[in-house]
Amino acid sequence: MCSGFKWLDGLSVGPAKSLRQAVAKTAVGQVTLFPAYLAMFSVYMGVLEGKRTPTELGDKVQDFLWPTFKAGAAFWPAANVLNFMFIPATGRVAYVNACGLVWNSYLSWSNSSAGSE
Repeated sequence: MCSGFKWLDGLSVGPAKSLRQAVAKTAVGQVTLFPAYLAMFSVYMGVLEGKRTPTELGDKVQDFLWPTFKAGAAFWPAANVLNFMFIPATGRVAYVNACGLVWNSYLSWSNSSAGSE
């Protein structure tokens, strides 16, 4: 996660000194880093749950990815705009960890619910 923020900080958008820059940086992260993270998480959890074939893992990703992406699209942009606007670089890890406590609780619930609808 930290290297993702470093990558976002290095983008041509520059440091988020305005709401517009914070929103731009957040949008880039939301459409690049976040889907990759969710897909990797889903595959990892599938392997831990004993899914081994590409079909089983693909089904796991398919059941999990879109609903979780939509929830994250509501939660993380707000958290990240606040992060980029008001949290100094030295405090970002602590802030994101606090947000992560909430998000990881949701991920645990979402992972256990994937495919059970």
